[in-house]
Amino acid sequence: MIRAVDGRSCLVSIVELPAVFFPRLSGLRITNVLARGATVRVHAETSSAAVRCPDCATLSRRVHSRYERRLLDGAVAGRETVLHLRVRRFFCTFIGCVRRIFAEQIDGLTVRHGRYSELARRILKAVAWSRTPRTRPFRPRLLPAHAGVVPRRRCNTRL
Repeated sequence: MIRAVDGRSCLVSIVELPAVFFPRLSGLRITNVLARGATVRVHAETSSAAVRCPDCATLSRRVHSRYERRLLDGAVAGRETVLHLRVRRFFCTFIGCVRRIFAEQIDGLTVRHGRYSELARRILKAVAWSRTPRTRPFRPRLLPAHAGVVPRRRCNTRL
């Protein structure tokens, strides 16, 4: 049972529960949620049939392969959240396009070669830019390592 804004309680089915805690993942199909220790691992995959090529914008349905991406996301109930996204690589079907194979990106969640979700990037950027020169320098080693990823020394400018 979840409390509504007006103080009343409302029932949420188990099917709707992931959408309540992970609204950013509404375009994905959540396959598994594991909570172990201080970490919540969310396994998800895309549900769209076709994706546009980032260079020529041609719609493609030809899947080349699949792979898993791990992204650090914002915390849920005080626990770090790691997204295990199963994404696909596609063939570009336009003959004139220079890009033959491309990986799908999830709008508002992933960027090319990114290891953090957009929410985690905004949080890290806010922390990095909140440090003034008068305070001690930003030390990424004070942040915990998430999913085997340790932020670089100059992460405030690389985000």
